Amino acid sequence: MEVSIVTADGLALEATVFPGGPDWAVLAHMRPADKESWTEFAALLQIEGYTVLAYNNRGYGASEGDREPFDLTIDGEAALDYAVTNGARGIVLGGASMNGAAAMTLGASHDLEAIFVLSAVPSFPSVPDASGFLPNIDEPILFVAAEDDGAATSDLDSFVADAIDPSKFVLEVGGHGTNMLNASPDLGGRIVDWVVGTASSDS
Repeated sequence: MEVSIVTADGLALEATVFPGGPDWAVLAHMRPADKESWTEFAALLQIEGYTVLAYNNRGYGASEGDREPFDLTIDGEAALDYAVTNGARGIVLGGASMNGAAAMTLGASHDLEAIFVLSAVPSFPSVPDASGFLPNIDEPILFVAAEDDGAATSDLDSFVADAIDPSKFVLEVGGHGTNMLNASPDLGGRIVDWVVGTASSDS
């Protein structure tokens, strides 16, 4: 189901809702991909009973606004608000690359069930100290990176050291962000299993 999300500064963002139960997962894409990069993974979460919201940042797809520069957290706030307004009982937040940084930033100021990030960068122009928020995140957080992705592995080790309740998946190969979901066919299922197990342990 295609929906429109309105940001605090008045832009309409394109998003897809995969209907499910009262627990939601909000998925934020990497650059230069868009929300479609989450489609197969969203279906796995939907099978487990989650309602899934995948959105396009401003300037991507049919979302209004300029692609760069922009504030990732304003778009993320709008997506989280949409989930709450539409009845989300609990929210899992997932972000890839640039939106991995946004997820870490947002996680410090929102009551979430869990967070997972794929090839998260420690900073981005609109979130210059994303990794600095990790000591303020109480929720379980999963870090995923591939060893063939440059600095991603060393960044992951640093994230794990700073996080309060971390888990990690390290792949030998897989590339960057949501590309890992295609390169490693079992990765999506592993992440979903972690999400479901984490949610069950918190209930």
